[in-house]
Amino acid sequence: PVNDIDFAARDFDSDVAWATIISAVHAKLPMGASCGGGGDEAALAQAYREVGLVSNHIYALLDARTLRDGAHQCRVVQLRNPWASEREWNGAWSRRSGLW
Repeated sequence: PVNDIDFAARDFDSDVAWATIISAVHAKLPMGASCGGGGDEAALAQAYREVGLVSNHIYALLDARTLRDGAHQCRVVQLRNPWASEREWNGAWSRRSGLW
């Protein structure tokens, strides 16, 4: 099966998207993710660079989890850059993040 989740779609539903991703994780289906496309490409590329991502680039989506701390929850995905470039996610929940 092939599913394309468009986070910019007018009818985007984050709960439906998350359920689709979790279902694919449990089924051990191969998944990918990308960022970029549409809008001001130069500004988007700069914003992605600042957090360690590559615009218009595909990543392997390895896992997805819902982390819970009491009443709070956070949905996280584990991505891998198959090209293993020098850029690495440096935002919340990154390898060096204090949130772990």
